[in-house]
Amino acid sequence: MQRSGSTNEERVKKAIQRRPKPTSAKGAALLPSGSTMLNLALSDTLTGAFIPGTIVNVVGDSSSGKTLQSLFTLAAIGRAFPNYRLIHDDIETGEHFNLPALIGKDIADRIEPPRVDGDGLPWPSETIQDWRTTCVLA
Repeated sequence: MQRSGSTNEERVKKAIQRRPKPTSAKGAALLPSGSTMLNLALSDTLTGAFIPGTIVNVVGDSSSGKTLQSLFTLAAIGRAFPNYRLIHDDIETGEHFNLPALIGKDIADRIEPPRVDGDGLPWPSETIQDWRTTCVLA
């Protein structure tokens, strides 16, 4: 039974809008994961999962979806921060996703490799030192 003038969907939307902005236990605003369920699992909030400035290691078997999840996270962060660069270091060079179909053309067009070789092709990091240098130079 529904209350007159208010559907369940409207009540849920209002409840979400009233919720405080997601923060970590230390009070920092959280970055979205791209998945509501993952946000809830990691932070008990609908819209945030990761503390800015931290490194998150995602461990899993080959072909378990780690790269795909990282792209969904990058897309969600890109939507939250439209003026920031989106750098994806595809170290396994095995990704063959139709990014515009998965995350939208606007976000896919913003994703760039950390660096390019002399021919303009993506040059992924080979060591953790390469990755760190790329992060500092970006």
